[in-house]
Amino acid sequence: MLAAVQQLLYGMPVLGQWDRTGGIKVKRYTKKPVTVEAIRWTGENLQELKNFVGDSLEYDILDAAWEVGKGPVMVNVRIRTLEGIHHASVGDFIIKGVHGEFYPCKPDIFQETYVEAEV
Repeated sequence: MLAAVQQLLYGMPVLGQWDRTGGIKVKRYTKKPVTVEAIRWTGENLQELKNFVGDSLEYDILDAAWEVGKGPVMVNVRIRTLEGIHHASVGDFIIKGVHGEFYPCKPDIFQETYVEAEV
């Protein structure tokens, strides 16, 4: 009955089950096991990153001192994702998703979510 009233009020069906207090019941889901490809941005593997990500990669070289051996290259890396452009920090993993999309992932989340697949 409550769902029917809400559909009338809001003009769309309400998803989920409602408990007696009017709060929505939260369901639990398990992530499907899926194998992805990934590369870690080290700050020194720009060419490798370019080869992996292709046209989804945007970057700016911020300091040219590395060209004359005066330190590491300073690069601002951005990845074009399905949700927009996301910055990738040194240490982030760049993941190729199941539909060929790319996105950066923080190392702690990557380590909690993925294990290296056997080839």
